[in-house]
Amino acid sequence: MRAGDERAFELLYTRYHRRIASYIQGMVHDHARAEDIAQDVFMSALRRMRETDRPIAFKPWVYEIAKNACIDQFRRARRAEEVSMDADDGLGSADYGRLVSSTPTPDVAHDHKQQIDHLRGAFGGLSETHHEILVMRVDLRRRGQLARL
Repeated sequence: MRAGDERAFELLYTRYHRRIASYIQGMVHDHARAEDIAQDVFMSALRRMRETDRPIAFKPWVYEIAKNACIDQFRRARRAEEVSMDADDGLGSADYGRLVSSTPTPDVAHDHKQQIDHLRGAFGGLSETHHEILVMRVDLRRRGQLARL
């Protein structure tokens, strides 16, 4: 094969294509997608065979390529899930959660950091007694025991 024997690869393809496609379909549960991935697997196998001179046990090797191709497909699909912008009821909460980041933007994060720095400065100037009063107040509020102060 490595010397350019395309017929040898054709025989390997004929022998293993149906098995590999079935193996992939068992993972992705979509016939058309399984066929596409199987084609990619055999193209990758051909390319890799041409690049190396080391001996290859074809059957376990091609199954490993197929497994990795499925894993890659799952990763790409997870990153690129489609969200319909034409839905009549707008975005569902799951769609909104995937589109909107829960981390603040850099400018909001900077504002929060400044506010915390200001609070630290204000608390730093309090006496020990006043500091304890604020801590107790926050603790009581968390427990729901203080309606208002």
